[in-house]
Amino acid sequence: MTAGTWINAPPKSPFAVSLADELISDRAQDERLQLYLNRDSFREIVPLLDASRGRPLDGHLSNLLAEYMILLERNLPKLTTDDLPPLKAAISTMIAACIVPTPDRIAAAESQIDLGRLERVRRVVRNYLRSPLLGTELICRHLGISRSPLYRLLESEGGVARFIQRQRLRESCAALCDSSHNRLISKIAREFCFSDATSFSRAFKNEFGVTPREMRTASRARHRPRPKPTETAAPVANLKNLLRSF
Repeated sequence: MTAGTWINAPPKSPFAVSLADELISDRAQDERLQLYLNRDSFREIVPLLDASRGRPLDGHLSNLLAEYMILLERNLPKLTTDDLPPLKAAISTMIAACIVPTPDRIAAAESQIDLGRLERVRRVVRNYLRSPLLGTELICRHLGISRSPLYRLLESEGGVARFIQRQRLRESCAALCDSSHNRLISKIAREFCFSDATSFSRAFKNEFGVTPREMRTASRARHRPRPKPTETAAPVANLKNLLRSF
């Protein structure tokens, strides 16, 4: 309860409170991510925060804001003091767009919104990595978007199918390098939804420059090969890269 109002916030539903108000929590012990914003530093969005104070945010963009906050927490240790001014601008733009999603605010926060969407795509792909159902339709359903925005979102990653395959290859590489397991390469291929060991080996070598068997042998000899650079890959979308636009 805050400011005399009870807040019933579902998991991953952001809500705004003021430290000037008493806050009484009746929730069981759980993980909670809090983003503290100084009113003087973020004065341009203070009216929006005050207007939304004491109620959970809802809608599709609120879910993206939750993902964005998780992304911020994970990336903060990688940022430098030079990144802080653009980070402040990016956070302000993203919060304004998610609290009051006018066309102008959404347009201004497009890169940050896409970053939140890309984080959600990664989460869906990780959860369904071993499922043959993983594809464009499943990802669109989980994100609540159509095919065109998804294709645009993953264009710099080589497309939807390429993005999924790359994640599967990375996980299969980790499985091959795990000395505690001795699964057949053909079983690992089937686990990550490759049709057969031959197509898996071909895709694996295209990605890493060595065959699955060579990777396993080198790993057990404690000499894991360095993956070859991807020839045509665009820069991976991440928070640090996108801050350059602010």
